[in-house]
Amino acid sequence: MKVSSLIAKLSTFDPDAEILLLSGCADISEAVELICVEPQSNWRCEVHFRDDGQSNSFHAPLTFGATHDYDLQYDKTVNETVVLLAGHTANLDYMFEDDFAPAVRKLSPDWIERETIRKSRKMLEDGTLISRELLLRLLCTSVDELNSLVARGCVFEVCIDGLPYYPSVFANPRINARRLQSVSRLLQPLSASAKLDFLLSEWQYLDSRRPIEMLEDLSSYGQVRRYAKVRTQESSRTAVRFFTGLHQSAPSTIEPLYTSIAELDPRRPLWSRARAALSEYGFQFPHSPYPCSALFTVFVEKMFEGKVGSVPEGLVCIHGMGGTEEEWRIAAAWPYAGTTSPDEPFSCEGQDVVSVAKAAFEHLKRLTGNNAS
Repeated sequence: MKVSSLIAKLSTFDPDAEILLLSGCADISEAVELICVEPQSNWRCEVHFRDDGQSNSFHAPLTFGATHDYDLQYDKTVNETVVLLAGHTANLDYMFEDDFAPAVRKLSPDWIERETIRKSRKMLEDGTLISRELLLRLLCTSVDELNSLVARGCVFEVCIDGLPYYPSVFANPRINARRLQSVSRLLQPLSASAKLDFLLSEWQYLDSRRPIEMLEDLSSYGQVRRYAKVRTQESSRTAVRFFTGLHQSAPSTIEPLYTSIAELDPRRPLWSRARAALSEYGFQFPHSPYPCSALFTVFVEKMFEGKVGSVPEGLVCIHGMGGTEEEWRIAAAWPYAGTTSPDEPFSCEGQDVVSVAKAAFEHLKRLTGNNAS
C-alpha cells in the first residue's frame, strides 16, 4: 500500500482513534498500538515470479542481500523507499543505517541524537509515556485543566517526534497524585527527561529506592523533597559576565572581559548570588590578576542543565568617578527595587573589575534590604 492510499483511507476515520497493529499470527486480543513510523530509503523489493502466473514480493534493506530462493534468471529486484509501521521498537533493531558497523565507533552528534530518539520511543512501547488523549481520559479531566497543571509545573510533557507525551505515573492511582505534583514543581528548572529520570531511577542517596515509590510515607516523602531541591540546585549555574563599556544586552560579537560560573542555590536572592558567584566559582576566566576598566557592564545569567543558552537575570553598569578617592558609581541596575537611587558613590580598595563588582553587589544588597549571605 502506498502512503497516499493509506492517508486517503485514514482521512475518513476519527482522528483521535488509536491505530492498532494485528500481525498475521495474532488473534484479535493481541493487537498492539502503533508506536513507530520510520521512513527508510535504502531498501530493495524482490519480485519472485511463479509458474502459475502469480508473483510474490519481498521487501528488505539493501544491506540484507538477496533471499535464499532468489532466482537470478527469472526474479527481479528494484530499489525503493518505504515507510515502516511497528508496534514494538524491537522490530526495528536492524533497520537503521550503520547497525552492522563495528562495535567500536565514534560518538557523533547524529548517532547520539538517534539513540536518544530510539530510547524515547521505547518508553512509548513499554507504557512509561502515554498520549495526551489517553492521559485526559484516565484523569477524567479537561484540556484546560491539564494545560493549567502543565503551566504550574505539576505535570510535564516529553516531546517525541514533535508530539507531546506524558509520564503515565501522573495517571497511576497507586501513587499519591498531590505529592507527585508537588515534587514535579520542585523539579521545574530541569529538562523533561531529567525530571523523568529523577522520578523513576534508583538513587543511592535514597537508599537505592526510586522517588516514585516513596511518596506515600510522610518521612520518605520528605526525603524525596529534600533530594529534589538538591537535584534542582545541581542543575542550574549562575554565570556572571563582564564587558567593557555600557550595554543593554550581552554582546554576542565580542569576548567578555571576565567570566565566572558557579553552582549556587537558585533560590538565593539575585545580588547575593551574583556576589557569591565571584567567590565560589567553579569556572573563571581569566585568572588573577584580573583586568581593569573604568567603565564596564556586568550581566548575571542563569544556565540550566541540558538546555542551550542562558536566561538573563540582571545587569549592572559601573563607572569610575576618577580622582584619588577610588570611588565608583552604578550608572544603571536591573532589576532594582531599592527605595533610594543606586547611583550614590561607593568605594573599593581594589581597582580590578572583580573587586569593584563585589563592592557593587554588596552596595545593591544594602540598598535593596537584601543582606542574605
